[in-house]
Parts: sequence; structure tokens; C-alpha cells
Amino acid sequence: MPRCCWDEARTPPLVVAAMKHLIISRELPPATYAAGGIGTYVANIARLLAERGETVHLIGERWSGAPLEREVLHDGRLIIHRIGVDDVPQPIGPHDPARLARELDGLKKTAFPAQWFGWSAAFLAERLIEEEGIDAIEAQEWEAPLYTFLLRRSLGLGPDRAPPCIVHLHSPTTFIHHYNGPVTIPAAHDTMKRMEEFCILSADALVCPSRSLAADAADHYRIARERIESIPLPVGFTPRIERSEAVWRDGSICFVGRLEPRKGVIEWVEAAIRVARRNPAVHFDFVGADIWHLRDALVKQIGEELAPRFRFHGAKNKEEIGAYLGRACAGVVPSRWENFPNVCIEAMSSGLPVIATRFGGMVEMVEDGRTGWLAEDAGVAGLADSLAAALERCLATPAAEKAAMGAAAADAIRGFCDNRAIADAHARFRSGVVERGAHRSMIAGRGDPVAPPNVVVRTRSIGEAAAVLGSLAAQTLRAQAIVVVHQEPGQGESDAALRFHHAPTLVGPRAWNAGAALLAGSVAPGFWLFLDHADALAPDAIERMAAAFTARADVGIVSPWTDRLGREDGLDARPSPSLVHQMVGNDVAPASGFRAAAIGDAPPFRAGLPREHDVWALANDVIAKGWTAVTLPALLASRRLLPVTTSWVQDTALRALRAEALSAFQGDANRLALQIVETYVPLGQRPPEGSSGGDKRYRRAALRALSAIILRPRDTAWRSVRYARRLTRTGAGR
Repeated sequence: MPRCCWDEARTPPLVVAAMKHLIISRELPPATYAAGGIGTYVANIARLLAERGETVHLIGERWSGAPLEREVLHDGRLIIHRIGVDDVPQPIGPHDPARLARELDGLKKTAFPAQWFGWSAAFLAERLIEEEGIDAIEAQEWEAPLYTFLLRRSLGLGPDRAPPCIVHLHSPTTFIHHYNGPVTIPAAHDTMKRMEEFCILSADALVCPSRSLAADAADHYRIARERIESIPLPVGFTPRIERSEAVWRDGSICFVGRLEPRKGVIEWVEAAIRVARRNPAVHFDFVGADIWHLRDALVKQIGEELAPRFRFHGAKNKEEIGAYLGRACAGVVPSRWENFPNVCIEAMSSGLPVIATRFGGMVEMVEDGRTGWLAEDAGVAGLADSLAAALERCLATPAAEKAAMGAAAADAIRGFCDNRAIADAHARFRSGVVERGAHRSMIAGRGDPVAPPNVVVRTRSIGEAAAVLGSLAAQTLRAQAIVVVHQEPGQGESDAALRFHHAPTLVGPRAWNAGAALLAGSVAPGFWLFLDHADALAPDAIERMAAAFTARADVGIVSPWTDRLGREDGLDARPSPSLVHQMVGNDVAPASGFRAAAIGDAPPFRAGLPREHDVWALANDVIAKGWTAVTLPALLASRRLLPVTTSWVQDTALRALRAEALSAFQGDANRLALQIVETYVPLGQRPPEGSSGGDKRYRRAALRALSAIILRPRDTAWRSVRYARRLTRTGAGR
């Protein structure tokens, strides 16, 4: 069996002081969906650490199948906390329950509704840090349950005590999506991918069960490989199963796992059909949830003649899975891509040799010819052929030899993934992480206190600006100066901090530029707010923006969550803006704060840009200068939707106007990326007649292209050609 970096931890033994751990996972069993390897790992490692003498807190989802808010097990060393989908969190310190309820409801209506869990878990985690003295926090990357917690921490929010955060690499969404290969892109994909990447890059430590995924993740996310600790999954508590000679001779070949393309089930069925036509005795079991609705297509492919030998059983519990494994003479893990599959561990530990591909951690678990049969690496294109060959080798193995291979498989995996050794390795790893501290997730150091902002409000009439001016008057931290630039005649009550400027010909960005020029002689602001009559701010909006600018000297833009009034999915809660995504569309909210030093002394806005294109262009200028843009995860602003007043004739200028908004990114490094935006990214103002969401598919496909081109410039030429061909061929990408 191959050695991993944790092997050295086995001898000599090292005493590590007991710690208090927190693990966050919506997949904690029993979960609301068919849990996989993540949930199994969380349950196993929590139990093993508790049995070792550590204290482990878990945060999972509360639902009808797991209704208790709190459970205490293992003599008080394992504490399970569960939060429900309708539970309004209770943060430490003063908070507004009504606003939290609006945020919860809004998050559940976004393209990525499951993010409510990480948001709610962040507040519970902060409370546990204060009340329970948590030493280290862990969560998987998938679904990014640590995103809100890490984002808040990066902005100086949450408790002063900062235990380090560990991200456990299991299955990044970007890899899952690639190997599942859907023709259309799920709505949640982009948001999940961005949140997961933020967590991975912000984590104080990374751990991964397989060296294979560790290497892939290091390459994809541009992380030094030595930063990722490799510790296999624990073997868990699957019992060894005694099988009769008849089972070893005539038992089934058993697949356990979700019926999902990346799991290789499509290629496995193709390979099995070929072999079954030549071998009348072989038969196959498939145990797992049909989450992709593949079963009917697979059954049709198998055909009536062979159908009785291909049995699809659906999702089963642990005990039922054990029964199917007990009637099998071999397991199979035919994946196109894997990490360190728990189903392989369970099959081997039950005493089964395993047929497996070489696309993941299986090569670290299975020894070809001794504990199983590894298919040749012929790429995904040759997967069915290589699986068929491996299956033929399996069937040609005498029953007694299969039994010996099964015994060797059980011994090997129970040694390689020994529960006690893995728990000890995790304890040592976490002890080192705690010793190093929160060196990445914490802000490097608070900047100088940031002065209050100057605010420019543009409006048609003073009366229309009543709501936004009322919200500015109610701020807990008042603006230094406010100027209202209005087109229609009117008289407002001015004072030292509020001025009115009648400018009948100044509209759009020109009105904001004029207001900024009028305030140029006032006390220098820390940042600027540019609002219009459709905006309103929460009473603490300016105070919280100022705190974010103070916490992060590198931040040039603070973009709050915004309630878009007038549409069903009203909460605009996007991830922090970045260059790649700004090329496709604007992630900077209308009522964002812009650091004065990031804007400079020149007029901030390009004249003539449509509403919200103006903020987009200014944000791009700031990002292009090297400033960071961050999302402040709190509902601090609202904007009423205004009716579209332009005709399609006027909209013919939007493509050129978009190019002007993106002009800050021009240059050799981004040239091909901008060409892809020009050619393939729709404007989004008005979908083409007969469209059924194609705009979004184009946008997501283009985002993949831009990420590849900008983040991997050495591969620019061939990547751009590949993505362009794909966009042209499918109209949506993959």
C-alpha cells in the first residue's frame, strides 16, 4: 500500500493536547438529501475525535428527519447543533431580527438557495467561539458553508477571538460540473464555484484525502502543493462480511453510489453490456439515488434481453447496502473523476476486491492484481474499453483467488485508513494549524480610521428624493456633506451638511460628476456614495461601510447586499466582485461605497452611460487600478426598479456602451477575453424573441472562458479556441 505524508505520524507516538473542534456541514447525517462521502466523513471523524478525548461540535441542518436543535453524545464530548431552513439566527450583540428574517428569505430565493445554511451557520459558529472556546473550525469546500463566516472575518466582523479555519477538499463544484458534463449549466453553479474558491483561498489550512485531488486543486487554484495536507478518510465502521464459496463464484458485481455521469455509471453500463453478451452468468447490482434521472436511459440501452441481469435498487441505507455487498463477489468504482471515494473504502473493508479506474484516489487504495483490478488509463474516451478489460480480468479470476483478494483488500484498507491512526493524524495536523493561528483568514491589520463619506444624490425633482434623503438623515454615522443635483426647479432646506443644486441639463453620470465637483472644496471624505431617487439606505449602512474600509486598507469598493424592490427574487447578494466576473456583468451594487483615494481627483464617471452601467464603469476603473472590491454581507440598501424607457432602437448602442464600461480592462493580457465578451455575452437588457434562458447559458459559458484565459494566460490561445467552438456548437457551453 502506498505511503502518505501522515504515515510518519504513526511512530513514534506523539501526545497532542485535547482541543475543541467545530465542523460545519449541511450533509451531516441524517441529511435532507442523499448524503455521500462528505457526510460519512463528518460523522466518522467527529466520533473518532470524541472517542480520542477531543471535544467536537457539529453544525448540521435541522429537519423532520433530524428534529433536535441540540444533541449531546459520548459523555458530552460530541455536541450536535442543527439549524432549520426557517430559523432566524441570533448573532452576538445587538441585531435586527426583522432584517435577518428578510435576509434569510432573500437568500433562499437566490440562484443558490442552499447558501442560507452557511449564512446562518456563521452566526452560530461565532456564538460557539465565544461561549465554547472553539480551537479550530473545519468545513468542506462543496457548497461553501464557511463562506459567510470567512467573509465576515475578512471585514473585521465577528468575535475578536479567531480560531483558524480548515477547508477539507472533497469535491469542488467546478470539478464535479466538468466531469458530469451537462449541456446546460445549473443556476447555482457560478455562485457556488466563486464561494468555494473564496473559502479555499482564504482558509488557514487545507486538507485532502487523496494526493490526486490535492495535486489537481493546487494546480487549479494556484496553491503551493505543500500547503495541502494529505490524510486519507477513516475506514469507519463497516463490518467485514463473510461470503460463501457460491457468492465468490456467482455473486454480482456491485456498484454503490449516486447514478451520476462523473461516477462513470454510463461507461460502466456500456462495458458491462459488452461483457454480459459474452458471459451469460455475470450479473450486476446498482445501489444509489438516481439524481440525474439516468436509470430509464440506461435500462433502454441495456435492452430487454439483458435487463434481468442489471438490477437497479435505488437509494438504500447503510444496513441495506451491506446486504448487497454481502451478495457480491466484487465492487466497482468506475468514475471519470474521484477524490477518495468512501464507497471504495466500504466495499474493501467489507472484504471485496474492487474494479476501479485510475482517475482519483482509487490508485492509492487498490493494488492491481492483489486487492482489485485497476482499469488502464485510456482517458475518458477509452473508459468503457478499459473498464470492460478490467471486468474480464475480474471474471477470469477463480473464486478462491477472489476470496483471497477480498481478504487482502479488507486488511489493506483497514491498515491504510485505520480509524485510530487517522484520528491521531488529524489531531496532530489540527494542533499544528492552531499553533500557526488564523494567519490567512484574519485581516493583516486594521487601516487608519476612515472619515465619513460625501454623498451625491441625483434626481429629477427634490420631492422624488425624499426617501433617500430620509434614509441619509437617519444614519447612525452621518455623511460629512450631501449634495442633491436636481433637474426640475425646487427649493430644499439646506444646512452645513446638505446642499441643493438645480441643474436642468445635467442627467445621469454628468449629474454625479457635477455634485462631486461641488463638494471638492469640502472636508476630504473617506469614501463616496453616489445615489439616486430610487435608493434608500438602512440606518447603519454608512457606519458599517466605514468600518469595512477601516478594517481593510486594500479595499476600494464596499458593495452591500441590496433589496431590489419590484421583483420576486429581490435580494441581490452576489459574491465579492472580481475582474473576471466584472467583464461579463456588474457585481457592484448601486449604493456601493467607493474609497476616495481609489477614485482620485478626476471626475469619477464617464458621461452618457446608462443607469447602472455608470457604476459598473467606475467599479471597473477602481478594480483595474488594483483595488479590492468586497461584498458586505448584510442587507443595507434597497433600490426600486424603474420602468425601462429606452426603445430597441436606442438599445442598439448598448454593445458599444458596454465596451466603454470595460475599457479599463483593455490591454494584451485581457484582449482575447474581451473579444469573447463582445462576441458571445448577450447584453441582457431584453432577451431575444423565443429565448428560453439562453442568455444565462451564454453568460455562464463565457465566464468559464474568461476564467481560463485571464487566470491561465500561458494557455490563452488554445483555451479561447476551444471555448469559442463550444459556444458556437451548443449555443450554451457545457
